[in-house]
Amino acid sequence: MAKACKSKTCSDTKKTKSSECASALAGCISDGTKCIEKGKCSDYSTKEACSAGGTDGACVFSPTSSSATTGVCKLYTQCSDANSDQIACQSMSQTCKWTVATGTTPSSCSNHTCDTAAKGTAKCVTIPSFDGKKYTVCQPQGGKCVVGDPSSLTQDNCYKMSQYTYSWNAQTKKCIACGAGSTSNNNSTSVNNSMDNTSNTTTDDHGQYLYVLPILISFIF
Repeated sequence: MAKACKSKTCSDTKKTKSSECASALAGCISDGTKCIEKGKCSDYSTKEACSAGGTDGACVFSPTSSSATTGVCKLYTQCSDANSDQIACQSMSQTCKWTVATGTTPSSCSNHTCDTAAKGTAKCVTIPSFDGKKYTVCQPQGGKCVVGDPSSLTQDNCYKMSQYTYSWNAQTKKCIACGAGSTSNNNSTSVNNSMDNTSNTTTDDHGQYLYVLPILISFIF
């Protein structure tokens, strides 16, 4: 009897690495022993599957006390979710700070402060929020980096230090939120000047017509 053909599925491939499963068939990852279909973070129970990410976003893994490779996988929505997942925490290194476990103190993943984001240097950086929709502007003060006011940034660093959410206003000479500037009066002045010039031209032309008209009449009569 001839063998019947069927569509290839993730479980048809036995691979221990998610990258290998994905290469064999799109949409597949590994649970550490075999290929499985990619699902939500909460569907996974192994570190290998969790590190591959879910259909709902990036995942973080928390191992059980008895195993480093099995545990709980969840959607990564804030730094503290990755208290037990160094790789996940450091994947968001601009926002999150990884602290290794020491003695009885467990490892942690916390939000960067202006000072920790500078990593021991005097170079202050801008810190994005976890979702990347907001930014904390940091400025030097007393040898440290502290939260600063974007409006106090200079013309040279306004746009870049605010992560392109503020721009320099030449009229007020301040760093303001993009889209908050006022309409330049120069444009209005330019329009008014053009209108004045048009009126003057019209008046001059009429004057020339009135000057020529009597001369023509004198020739006729």
